[in-house]
Amino acid sequence: MQRTSINTGVLALSQLITSILGFFLFIYIARYLGEVGYGKYRFASQ
Repeated sequence: MQRTSINTGVLALSQLITSILGFFLFIYIARYLGEVGYGKYRFASQ
């Protein structure tokens, strides 16, 4: 039971870190590419 709790905590922490990094990566890409470049990027990625 204790191992399950630890694994659940590690999984939750990894998802939180992934979400935070994704948020900052979104900001960086949007600023780097600019309005038009980011629009093209989003269009191409969908």
